[in-house]
Amino acid sequence: MADIYRLNEEVQKYEKWVDIGTDPVTGNTVYARAVAADIVVGDTIQLAAGSASVGTVGLDTGANTIGKVDVNAGVASIGTVGLDAGVASVGTVGLDAGVASVGTVGLDTGANTIGKVDVNAGVASIGTVGLDAGVASVGTVGLDAGVASVGTVGLDAGANTIGKVDPNASEVHLGQVGGEGITISQTPTVTAGAYSAGDAVGGLLTFANAARVSGGGGVTKNILMIDDVGNDLALELWLFSVTFTAMADNAAWAPSEADLRNLIGVVYSTDGAWAAAGTPSVNDIEVSKRYDLTGTSMFGQLVTRGTPTFSNTDDVTVKIALLRD
Repeated sequence: MADIYRLNEEVQKYEKWVDIGTDPVTGNTVYARAVAADIVVGDTIQLAAGSASVGTVGLDTGANTIGKVDVNAGVASIGTVGLDAGVASVGTVGLDAGVASVGTVGLDTGANTIGKVDVNAGVASIGTVGLDAGVASVGTVGLDAGVASVGTVGLDAGANTIGKVDPNASEVHLGQVGGEGITISQTPTVTAGAYSAGDAVGGLLTFANAARVSGGGGVTKNILMIDDVGNDLALELWLFSVTFTAMADNAAWAPSEADLRNLIGVVYSTDGAWAAAGTPSVNDIEVSKRYDLTGTSMFGQLVTRGTPTFSNTDDVTVKIALLRD
């Protein structure tokens, strides 16, 4: 038998006991307490009955590892490894050749992270991270500066989701295919009366949230024009990426050169067809044109190329269907 160390509970220190032979009657190993000595490689530390810890293991000045810790046959854990105040890591945990896992890593009550896990050079994975029953998340996985990916995330057989993934604030999309649809409706205040060809119909139209973020864009899919009177005359919708100096209702349409530089496009009712719905009529116009905005709103104004007459100030409605980036 090897020499062992036993805890002296009175002084809370380990004492070395030396193997001095075998009891001829019982056949048991006989130990004698030795003088104070350092623990050396190969020594066994024996815990008192009911004790679950060897206590504090202190390192010499300049030392940064306690070396290899072996557990007895049938024991699955070295127990709790406590860190001194201000220490954030247990250091490197080395595995024996052929061993692929450090086993279960338990967190103290109230703790929500195991800190940084480094893999050895040439190793591409920290292995399987298992969750306790009833736990739905491994928590936050932090990446080193300059690293853009956690690498490959493998699912167990039969699993088809990795759960919720929260990215840091950015415009990075996870799993979205295509754009996000939105329809925005505007009813300009029009003149209850007659218009001349080339007049603005109503004032400035603001299509709020046409972009998800400032400076964003998307695709204008279609425009729906609704005429409550059923004039069925030519209308145009002029669209701009920023606000502009709109014409007064029933005034001649004459935008400035500066405003025209922010023009997104012009949608013509003649590209569709008016369909009667009793007295009112509707015109559904396919557009499918790209737009990019300065802010998040799109702006526009209606222009007539005919001579419509409206009965009420809310006789015209414009609905714009967008696919936002």
